[in-house]
Amino acid sequence: MKIQTKAIIASIGAYLIGMGAISVTPALHAIGATFSDQGTMMIQMISTLPPFFIAIGNLIAPAVANLISKKATLIIAQVLFLVGILPVWFHDSFMLILVTRAILGLGVGLMMPLAEDLIFTHSETPKIANRAIGWMNSAGGAGAIFFALVGGVLVAISWVATFWVHLLGILTLIIVIAFCPQDHPRQEEHDKSKFTVTGKSFFYAVICFLYILFFNNHTVNLSFVIAQTPSLVGGGGEAAVGANTGIAMAIFLVGLVVSGIIYGPIGNKLQELSLPVGVAVSAIALFGCAFSGSLVMLSIACFLAGIGMGFFMPGVMNGAAKGAKSPQTVAFAMSLVGVLMTIGQFICTYVATPITIAIFGMGTSNPAVEAGSPLASNIYIVCGVALVIICIVTIFTEIGKARKSWAAEPAK
Repeated sequence: MKIQTKAIIASIGAYLIGMGAISVTPALHAIGATFSDQGTMMIQMISTLPPFFIAIGNLIAPAVANLISKKATLIIAQVLFLVGILPVWFHDSFMLILVTRAILGLGVGLMMPLAEDLIFTHSETPKIANRAIGWMNSAGGAGAIFFALVGGVLVAISWVATFWVHLLGILTLIIVIAFCPQDHPRQEEHDKSKFTVTGKSFFYAVICFLYILFFNNHTVNLSFVIAQTPSLVGGGGEAAVGANTGIAMAIFLVGLVVSGIIYGPIGNKLQELSLPVGVAVSAIALFGCAFSGSLVMLSIACFLAGIGMGFFMPGVMNGAAKGAKSPQTVAFAMSLVGVLMTIGQFICTYVATPITIAIFGMGTSNPAVEAGSPLASNIYIVCGVALVIICIVTIFTEIGKARKSWAAEPAK
């Protein structure tokens, strides 16, 4: 087997856990009910803590790989992800759950940049590399759908059973061991020019941070908004909440995959305006989640959320890359976007929830144990309004660039 093929298989296999931060999202409401002494934001940390450590993993991955090799680092990353299964046996301690989520996030963070690097290092042509990156991202989406659907089924047994989804890490570990090309530790010269960023790239990184800061509350609060809506729960209790959350998450991820398919032709027409269009669709989706009265309406809103994010991310990445001084600084610009994005994921509830409470005068009680608490719906409304403001800002910043891009296109 060609080394290129082995590297691509290893990257695709490793990236199955790329969205591991959402692995137990369907169980959040049930966990909140069990640990009723914890506040809403503490429960939400089960989803928001991993992204913070993903950012740390992203930052240290190159140095660790230079020290012990890329293959060894990828193997360690899969093992760290498997630590996420420990709450199956140690589920009495809420703090232990948070610790395992942090370790899991570090593993995902170590994996992501190295899986991408494998493809670019071993692909024989840029065309092959681009195709492989698409497959890798699809694998991440497939893994996320697995977490959402299987997690939704397992939570019907108990929220503890949901943590069994981390067994997927055994498959990814075997794939990495079997297919990842062996490399050797090496120390690269430190080139400061690779770590400089322009104001334009920084602007797009900040826009990404602000977008994720509010949009990420969509997945964090999904089980809570379902639990507070009687028509979405019926008499099914926690089993219905978990199952419907899994379905909604899967539909969101399907929207994300579909956006990747349609982005090419539509994005080429929209040019830079794909960024504000993505933000606008995301805002509509959050408002839809806030006022959904049926599973059908919630599903449509979640699908639109996937479409919106799928248009926003390429737009912000392209903007950051175009703002880079040289090809050598593009990688650092992408890293900056990624780090600020994961920081936004980590602190999203610490921003959105207090703002919502201040505006609507809500108490700080846990909505998992407060019947009829509208806190989750109100958070969606606040975040939707924030995205509308971001959309307006980006329309003004991108419309001129889009006009230039359209003018530069050859006449047909």
